[in-house]
Amino acid sequence: MYTLVKDFQDYQFVYFWVDNRKVVSPKLPTLEHAKEWFTEQHFTNYKGMERRKSKLDRRLNTRAIYSDSEIAYSRIIPSTPGRRCCDQHIKVDQDYSEAKVSRLKKAE
Repeated sequence: MYTLVKDFQDYQFVYFWVDNRKVVSPKLPTLEHAKEWFTEQHFTNYKGMERRKSKLDRRLNTRAIYSDSEIAYSRIIPSTPGRRCCDQHIKVDQDYSEAKVSRLKKAE
């Protein structure tokens, strides 16, 4: 299973995915980029027959479905993510940036 790592390199935050202590993704600038990379990787590596036409969880794209009604939009945001691992909310599993940033603050 992939692990999401946040790091501070060359004075900027980066995110990357690790599998069995091996970096498997490029350095990504945001959490959103990390999620997109993970979703793309999941669909690329999936061996079974794919039934889904879209890589996105349609339940999260409620604005496209209910663009005429702001009231409906505010009420139907799903409280739970989809069933697939790529539909789940991602979170940073290991954060190496905190120690590096605190060292920089102390050096000032």
